[in-house]
Amino acid sequence: LLDNDDYFVGDSVAAHIGEKIGWDVARVQFIRDKKNVEMSLAYDDGSISNVYSCEGLAKSNQWLRDSFSKGDRARARERIAKSGKTLATHIEEYRKARQATDK
Repeated sequence: LLDNDDYFVGDSVAAHIGEKIGWDVARVQFIRDKKNVEMSLAYDDGSISNVYSCEGLAKSNQWLRDSFSKGDRARARERIAKSGKTLATHIEEYRKARQATDK
């Protein structure tokens, strides 16, 4: 699931199974954080300011086509690669932002 599933549900299921079979807490948390980072990048890519415009509809349709043909995780990996940051950097930024909002 972690290596071969193209959708975020694979990460969620793998983390849940790992937790149940006794994986290290840090490993399970990393998987969950990775999924959250990838989800935010993949879905941010599909965000549209005006969903009712022709441009918004075209962008939404393209996002859906890409998501279904490539998979959510592939779209997220593309965004990470284009960002010039490593996955670890994205996760660290995500954790810092999450800590700041949890306070």
